[in-house]
Amino acid sequence: MAMRDNYQPVIIKFMLEHGGEASKTALAIALLKNDTSKVNYYKKILMRWPKTTLERHGFFTYDKAAKLFRTTFPIPQDDPTLLAEVIQICKAKIGEWEKTASTISGSNRYLALANAHRRCQLCGISADACPLDVDHIVPQSYADKNGMIVKDGVQMPVDDIRNLQVLCSKCNRGKRDSDTHDFRPKPNKLVRDRVLEEISASGKSATYDVLTDDQFKQALTEKLEEEFVEFINAKTIPDQMDELSDLTEVIENIAELNGFSQDKFQNLVQEKRTQKGGFSKRILLKEVTQ
Repeated sequence: MAMRDNYQPVIIKFMLEHGGEASKTALAIALLKNDTSKVNYYKKILMRWPKTTLERHGFFTYDKAAKLFRTTFPIPQDDPTLLAEVIQICKAKIGEWEKTASTISGSNRYLALANAHRRCQLCGISADACPLDVDHIVPQSYADKNGMIVKDGVQMPVDDIRNLQVLCSKCNRGKRDSDTHDFRPKPNKLVRDRVLEEISASGKSATYDVLTDDQFKQALTEKLEEEFVEFINAKTIPDQMDELSDLTEVIENIAELNGFSQDKFQNLVQEKRTQKGGFSKRILLKEVTQ
């Protein structure tokens, strides 16, 4: 039975168990508790980030055999005053978050994540590796009393898809409240030489520029960052090798632009390998002492 087929009996059961009266929030929570797919989703979230962070800081441990979390931080359970103070601090932090919680609709949130291919649009990290936030490019604090902002000279609702970008939690924390920078990838993109042939063969047409040396150097630097992020996020060996080949192509072009042919560059690589060695011994330097 799909969850949507289960909505009605869940609501009827909850209403009957609570005297025939319930708030919208209470019913929504009842639906959430009975949606196993969402419960399983938040179990994964719990084990991936809160568990890792709170264990690292010594707040609790997890008993795998019993599948139980146990608090370990030094707050005595028999001190109700201290417990109440800590709980109140937690409530205040939750309240602060709720005041700034996004009003972005589910459809716009989904569309923003889909457009970003579930990756941070600043560093490129995947949703599988780090939580992603849907962020307002022009912050909510800039909105007028009607919830409207101006972006790129156009007035729009603050939650308009044109004002949304996807950032990982780390990048989003580093972004200032007043920052209006749009980190989404720009449509201009350095491509391999034969891409235009592929576009033409598919029956499509494209507009393009031929870059000057300075422009090409800048584009190659940006391409190097792009390919590096894609290599880091590649999950399979074939994908990793594919990204390494792209990285190598970019590196060789940078070398050539700086006056190093492939042979000259490879000689430099070999010279450095002869002088300092490679990485075949897998040495991880930990400390150097006098």
